[in-house]
Amino acid sequence: MMTDADFGLLDPAWAGTPVAAATSDTAVAQALLDVEAAWVGGLAGAGHCPPEAADAVDAAADASLYDLADVARRSAGGGNPLIPLLADLRAELEAAGSAETAAVVHRGATSQDIVDTALMLVASRAGATIRADLATAAAGVARLADAHRETICVARSLTQHALPTTFGLRAANWLAGLTAAGRRLDAALAALPVQWGGAVGTLASLTDSLQAENDGGAPVPELVTALAQRLGLVDPGTPWHTNRMPVTGRGAALAATTAAAGTLAAGALTAPGGDRRGLRAPGTRPRRLLRHAAKAEPRALRAHPPGGTDGPAPGGAAVPGRVPGRRRAP
Repeated sequence: MMTDADFGLLDPAWAGTPVAAATSDTAVAQALLDVEAAWVGGLAGAGHCPPEAADAVDAAADASLYDLADVARRSAGGGNPLIPLLADLRAELEAAGSAETAAVVHRGATSQDIVDTALMLVASRAGATIRADLATAAAGVARLADAHRETICVARSLTQHALPTTFGLRAANWLAGLTAAGRRLDAALAALPVQWGGAVGTLASLTDSLQAENDGGAPVPELVTALAQRLGLVDPGTPWHTNRMPVTGRGAALAATTAAAGTLAAGALTAPGGDRRGLRAPGTRPRRLLRHAAKAEPRALRAHPPGGTDGPAPGGAAVPGRVPGRRRAP
């Protein structure tokens, strides 16, 4: 059966990966619904709506219940997918006999609150998968560095063969880059904020409605803090409708991760081959240089240990070996 879904036929390196699933349209829709459900859960927990309302929204906040292709088509009118998805969520609640709950959903929020918070939630979930890959890559590179402390290979300068080094030191330098990128990503993920400000960032609509009720429930700032805790995000204290640093900050951390992984990949691609005769060129003193490189590699490993909270970034691992000699032409 033909569908409008993107299966990644033209992007085989991306298709089917855990991060692809964590950032899919379905994942985004589920995050939007999760934010709406968490908000109603917070309202119920603070006494601003009955607990049954939260239970009803939890049951209806399932992306598989909705036609996402139709939601996408209807998004053109308002410029974001939350507007039609919210309409479908309310219709689902009304069909289940929860008309009063439908009126509680999205109370005091604006579309950008939900969309921005949902995107931070998607970033957090995908980031956890990336960090697991970073730790795996770091452990693999650390093993290579340790196993090849004395494996001679040719270093390069401006892509040309230069003085000798060891593959262990090269791998230790990869580990240093992966570790630094991992730390940056950790910091970015730990700072992902909830967005909640209402239509113009003042929360005026919610504040006015709660004051009109005078029900003694939790004040608005406490509700926002509770929402952040429910979603595993940070309460920034103020809305960030027009401050996109939370987005660009994570983008910068991912760029650093890509750069570290790309350095490793490029090194793995260019490592094969080489000319052992270059290691014996006059003035290179291969034995002396090998001793220096072998001493430097453990220091690099101690400075950037694999695993733990400082574990690194993604990437492949080269299979090192002694630099092969080049056959003379017959």
